[in-house]
This record gives sequence, C-alpha cells and structure tokens, in this order.
Amino acid sequence: MVFSYDDVNYYEYMLENGFTYKLVIGDDGDVWSYGLDPKGNEVISQDLDAITILDKFVKEHPDFSLNGAKGCLCLTGYEGILGYRTNTDANNKTAAFEENRQREREAVKPVIERLKETGWYFGSHTWGHINLSKHGLESVKTDTEKWLDEVGSLIGETTLLFYPHGARPDGDDVTQTGPVFKYLQSKGFRVFFSVGIESYSKVKSDISAVIADRLHPDGTTLRYSREKYLKFYDAKDVYDYEWRPNYGNSW
Repeated sequence: MVFSYDDVNYYEYMLENGFTYKLVIGDDGDVWSYGLDPKGNEVISQDLDAITILDKFVKEHPDFSLNGAKGCLCLTGYEGILGYRTNTDANNKTAAFEENRQREREAVKPVIERLKETGWYFGSHTWGHINLSKHGLESVKTDTEKWLDEVGSLIGETTLLFYPHGARPDGDDVTQTGPVFKYLQSKGFRVFFSVGIESYSKVKSDISAVIADRLHPDGTTLRYSREKYLKFYDAKDVYDYEWRPNYGNSW
C-alpha cells in the first residue's frame, strides 16, 4: 500500500466542523494535531487526525512499514498548507497581512522538516485545486507558478502531481500528451495520479512520465464499493452505524 492524503491544508470551511486546525510540534518533538473543541478549548492530540494516527500506529507496529515510511501529503496552496496561512491573497495586500504570512511560513517549516524525518513526503495537488481537464495552458501555468512559489518553496522539489477531481489534462493523458501535460512535465513533475477503482499505471512512451490511478477509500466507496476494497478492509467492520446515516448501502 502507498498512502496519499489530499488537501492537507485544513481549509477554513473545515474548522467549524471539528477538523484539525493545524499540525504542530509537541514537547516530545513529534507531530501532533491542534484544534478547538465546541467550547473553544484547545485540543492537542495524536488521535484526531489521519497523519498522527498513522504515526502512532507505525510506532506501535514498526513491522507494518518498511523503514518507517508513511505516505504522501498532496497539497494545494490557496489557503496555505498544513493549517498555516502561507498563501498570498489578491484582495489583501496590506503590510499586516504579509507580515503574518511570513510568520506562518516560518512557523510551518519545523513541521515540514519533522514530517520528512518521520517518513512523510509531499506532492502537488495544484495551487487552486483546479480541474486540469477544463483549464487551458495559460491558466495552468499561472496556477503552477503560484504553487511552486508558495508551496514548493517550503516543501522542496517534488516529482509527484495529484490531479484534483482525478481529472486528466488535455482530454485524456492516457491517449495523448498535450500542451498542458508537456508543460507540467517541464516543471519537474514525473508521476501523475488520477483516481480510479482499480490499480492502474502506465509508462508513457513519448515522454519521461508515469501516469497512475489511486483507489479512493472515501465515504462513497465505503458505502457503495465494499467488494473492491475487501483486500484492505471490510466496510461492514469500518462503517459507524451509530453516527452515519444509512445511504442505502449495497451490502
């Protein structure tokens, strides 16, 4: 298994729904999640976020992971990264905003470094979570340069690009290599990921690149694609019947 986590940015809309606010470094030097409970009290935990949960699991079960490998964090940039508001804002160019942005950039660096030290690595999910099948070359160029400037400058070089919405550029990168794909490859990306329900990969013969599909163990597949995921888990054992509504599960 190769784990990848999309949108590890902790967007503003998520915060009021009980999600992690950001990742922080604890007194023990490890990564913890920071958030607020419904009463506004701080909650620092390793049990409330997918990243810290996997960290704990690998520490308790080292045989699960070769050399402590964890997974890839696929980052956008339009609301910063890892809960830190490192992004620019075209509507706010005040000195105070820029000062805060620079503080956030400095604050996130130790978190990035610790994640790398403990088996995590990074990929691009585009800056604006854009649908690459619907955006032309100039739009993709603008987005990519912003990602490289605001995110790549913090996490370092990556060869991994994860398509938002699983949408392949140029119509279909499986059958053609169009201008958008060529541009993205020219910026250093070499492995391009879409989304599917089967394991799939292809080495492109006309350019130095690999395209692949990722299986998505999300709410939809949990409810409706039990059979395809049995090699990993049984949805009947995972699904929380007490808190989740019945969506007409096929099983």
